[in-house]
Amino acid sequence: MYDQFGRGASLIVLQPSSSSLDMSKTIILPPWVEQSTKELLILLLSEIPGANCKQLYQIARKMMTKPISFQGIHKNLRILTEKEIVLKNKTKYYLNSDWVKETKNYYVGIEKKLSNPNDNILILR
Repeated sequence: MYDQFGRGASLIVLQPSSSSLDMSKTIILPPWVEQSTKELLILLLSEIPGANCKQLYQIARKMMTKPISFQGIHKNLRILTEKEIVLKNKTKYYLNSDWVKETKNYYVGIEKKLSNPNDNILILR
């Protein structure tokens, strides 16, 4: 499986479980995800909103190439919550839609700059 840049990407098929979450999804991991637990959690919450820490740990443990503990997942969720990237409602976690919009606008701005490189020449003296 390859991503849009021709790089290898991991293909993960989540098996259905007895929980109320839809776990019968296929998630294709971009190559950069395995570098960061926080990035993986953001990706997982975009696919499985409302997952709890235990569910995220069980999935992340299967997806990551390096070992991760339950405490590591919990710590990263706490950091993402403090930064208001993730919202917590009781035991369930969700991506903050305001953060998603801000991030999208940031990358759209970069895309616009790159599409017209002559307008973005910076001369340092």
